[in-house]
Amino acid sequence: MKTLVIVLAFSFVFAGMSAQSDGPGRRPNRVPAVPYPVEWIQPMGDTIMIRIVGDEHWSCRTTEDGFVLVENKKGALCYAKLNCKGEYRATCIVAHKLRTKRELRYIEKMKKNDKLWRRPL
Repeated sequence: MKTLVIVLAFSFVFAGMSAQSDGPGRRPNRVPAVPYPVEWIQPMGDTIMIRIVGDEHWSCRTTEDGFVLVENKKGALCYAKLNCKGEYRATCIVAHKLRTKRELRYIEKMKKNDKLWRRPL
């Protein structure tokens, strides 16, 4: 009798778990990226316009003209570089609304790498 109660209890628990995962009111885990530019406020007060591109498996942030941005430890969006594993890492060059000479020089290098520069839609 004790074994029967335990088996029934486990079956109700597992039935409830499977019903929750397939329920009609279940919210999706991932949503599409915003299709238009959004405003991002940098920690130093500068405001830049960025795009979020990608799908349910991968996404990244880019400038309006398509250069990949990565958030650094201080929360600022910086231009990206690729590490030896092919992952995006933040450079020390922070993105600004009005680009500095240093940014412009780095952007020229980024244009040569399709992984760092995504042509805008």
